[in-house]
This record gives sequence, structure tokens and C-alpha cells, in this order.
Amino acid sequence: MKVICKINDLKDISDEVVLGVLKDKIFRPDGKIDISLGSEYVVYGIEFWENSPWYYLCVDVDDEYPKPYAADLFFVSNNKLSTHWQLGFCTNYNGSQVASLVFEEWGGWIAVSMSG
Repeated sequence: MKVICKINDLKDISDEVVLGVLKDKIFRPDGKIDISLGSEYVVYGIEFWENSPWYYLCVDVDDEYPKPYAADLFFVSNNKLSTHWQLGFCTNYNGSQVASLVFEEWGGWIAVSMSG
């Protein structure tokens, strides 16, 4: 699966509901996000936080692991899901259930790693 960045600054989001959700999850005083407009990224997994999809991306070639980015920031350029992804469920840091489509090896790692 691949996505293309359509927004990289919270100030460019006009939907107040989406903006409110993202401001609760993205802590950037200036609103800028470290992705490049128009750039295409490989999606390494998807996790659903409060029913919203977040894509796990490596934005730099030297990234050691993928980081989560809200799906609202992207267009899907290739919607083919990896045949290696599995549907999983785990409990995150606040006790809520999180669904994910990730590699089996990642298991509960993602939600646990986002605990702080």
C-alpha cells in the first residue's frame, strides 16, 4: 500500500472535527508535520485509534522503524494491502482496544510502543 502526502501542516486542515482529533494526538507547537507534500510513502501497517486509521511510515530512508501518521494527511495512491499483514487487537496505554493490520512479528508492539 502507498500513500501521497496532501497535508503537512495542521493549519491547513479546514475540518474542525478532524483538526480537534489530530491536535489531541500530534504535539507540534507550529503545526508542521515531518512529511513532504506530494511525496509518496510505503505503508508498513495500519492501526485504528478511536476508529481513525493511522499509517505506519518511514519518511526518511535511514529511519530505523516506521512511525504513525494520521490517514487524514494522505491520499491513497495504491490500495493493495500486504499479503503479510494480519488483523490484530491489543490494549493500548489507556486501556482501550486498538485494531491493527500489521506484520505478525509486530504483534502488540505498536500500541504498546505508543504509550509514551
